[in-house]
Amino acid sequence: MLRPQAGGCCRWLKDWASFSSERAGYKPGYGEPVFASEMAQTADDLQKVFGSSDDAQRASRIVAMDEGNRWDFAFMAAYGVWLTAFFLACWRATCRRV
Repeated sequence: MLRPQAGGCCRWLKDWASFSSERAGYKPGYGEPVFASEMAQTADDLQKVFGSSDDAQRASRIVAMDEGNRWDFAFMAAYGVWLTAFFLACWRATCRRV
C-alpha cells in the first residue's frame, strides 16, 4: 500500500528530473544544489554551487540543473492544467465558486 509522505511529490520530481546532487563548494546547510542555486544572491554563490570555470564537473552540473529545470517547468504547467480542470469540475458540479 502506498502511503503519502511529506514532500513526496517534490522528492519524486527531484529524483526523476535529474537535478544535480553534487555540491561544488558551498556549506551543507543549504541542502541540495537545486535549493542552493535558488537561494544564490551573488555570482560567488553560483560559483560555489556549480564550481569555478576551471572545475571539470561544472559543465555536467549545469547540464543536470538545466534538465531538471525543464522537467520542473513541464510539471508546473501540467499541475496548472490539473488545478484548472479541478476547479472547473467543481464549478460545473455545484454552479458556485469554490
